[in-house]
Amino acid sequence: MSWDSFPLLYESYSPRVQSFSTNTKLLTTIGKTYGTSWSSLEGKEVGTGSTVEIRGTLYDENYNLLAGGREIKVYHKLGTADFALLETVKTDKNSNFLMLYKLEDEGAHRFVCDFEGDAEYNGSKGLEMTVYATSALPPYPEPGISKETLVAGAAFGVSVLILGVALVRRAHT
Repeated sequence: MSWDSFPLLYESYSPRVQSFSTNTKLLTTIGKTYGTSWSSLEGKEVGTGSTVEIRGTLYDENYNLLAGGREIKVYHKLGTADFALLETVKTDKNSNFLMLYKLEDEGAHRFVCDFEGDAEYNGSKGLEMTVYATSALPPYPEPGISKETLVAGAAFGVSVLILGVALVRRAHT
């Protein structure tokens, strides 16, 4: 008996491939954090030597957060150069990522972030972000407050308080 006697076995077998991939959305921004506030630098000029934050969140197509550990590729280009991979970062447990970048050179710094996808999710790309570095401006201060600034601010605050109390007492005499 030959296999040709059973042609239906070959023709009727049709494997079904079920895809579990879901579309994703990658929302990104560029800016700077000062204390607890965020300042967007998109399209703005900053001093050469400033450090900027490239951050984002990876969602599924219904804006649900994805589990952490997904790789995001951050690309950079200066001026008319081609985009080059700057760094690969991973999302945290809340599907967020953060990368710091120091703007060493003058010019238009462009960034784009890319999630290439995995077995569970299709890839997505964030919008291109641009910040302009110029030596005509001083670098943005680094996040945090120095001890000297904190002590000077506290001393100033106490001085204003004492002056205020003295003025109130004087007004009541």
